[in-house]
Amino acid sequence: MMIFEEDQQLAEIFARLSQPGVFRPISSPTRLGVLREVKVVFFDVYGTLFLGTRHFSQSPREHEPLVALERALEAVGLPPSDLGKLDWSVFCGLVADAQQKRREEGVEYPEIDIVEVWKKYVGLLEEADIIRRVPCSRQDQSHFWHRLVVEFEARVNPVWPSPGVLDALSRLRSKGLRLGIISNAQFYVRLLFPAFLRSSLEELGFSPELLFFSYEHGCAKPGTGLYERARTKVATLGFDPSEVLHVGNDVRHDMVPAHSVGFRTALLAIDEHNVSFLPEDSPDPIGPADLVVRSFDELLRCLSA
Repeated sequence: MMIFEEDQQLAEIFARLSQPGVFRPISSPTRLGVLREVKVVFFDVYGTLFLGTRHFSQSPREHEPLVALERALEAVGLPPSDLGKLDWSVFCGLVADAQQKRREEGVEYPEIDIVEVWKKYVGLLEEADIIRRVPCSRQDQSHFWHRLVVEFEARVNPVWPSPGVLDALSRLRSKGLRLGIISNAQFYVRLLFPAFLRSSLEELGFSPELLFFSYEHGCAKPGTGLYERARTKVATLGFDPSEVLHVGNDVRHDMVPAHSVGFRTALLAIDEHNVSFLPEDSPDPIGPADLVVRSFDELLRCLSA
C-alpha cells in the first residue's frame, strides 16, 4: 500500500520528535513452551510493537500536556496568547463526555474520535480568545487537524520500536504466518510504522483484513468487541481460534479478552514500564497467558516448531 505524501509528512513528525529510551528489562519469570499449529499472529501496538519512552526522557517537562499543547498549537500556526488560560482539564472533560455518550449508546468500553474532540477543544480556545480563529480555508482540511493531533501526541507520548521487532516480523512472515493487529489506537497509530520501521503495515506483512484498531470500530479493550470481530474474520479465512495467537503486553487488556474468544496468548514482557500484570493479590498475576516471553527472539523460539 502506497504511503501518501501527507501521511509521510505526519510520520516524519513522529520520527523527528521521538527518541529512544533506556529500557529496563523485567526480572519476572518467563513461561516458555512450544505452541504448535499457530497460523495467525495478532499483535497489540503500544507496549508491544512499540515501547513508550516518556519515563526515560532527559527533558520530562516536554511531555507534560500543557507544554505539548502549547508547542503543538505553535507548530500549526495558532500560538496561544496567554499560556495561563490554557486548562488541560477542559480537554479531558470533552474526552469524558464523548466516552459517556458512547456508554449511553450501549458500548461498555467505548473508543472516541479524537479528531472531533480536538475540533471542539480548539473551538473553545477560539471563543476564549486564547488562540486566533482557524482560517476558514483550513477548517475542513483533515490534514490540518491530523497534524495538530500528531504534533501533540508525538510530544506527550513518544514511542520507539521494541527491540527486535523488525526482524521478528520478517521471520514470522517467512514462516508463512498471517499477521494482524488488535489494538486501542487512533488514526495516527498507522503512522508509527513508516515513521520508525520505514514501511507501511502492508509492506511489513500485516494483512489489511486483520487490522482491528479501536478508533475504526468505536469500541476498545479490555472489552471483547475487537477480539470477537477478529475471531469472526479469521473464521471466514478458514482458521480456528486455537490456531490464532495474540501477543500483547497487558494481561487485562490482551491476555484475558483474547483467551475468552479462544485465542492462544503470549505476554511480551520486554520492559518493566511497558508490561502490566493483574493485581498482586490476584491468584495468578499473568492470568491466562500461554507464554510469557521477554523478547521477540524468545517468542520466535516458542513458535519454531
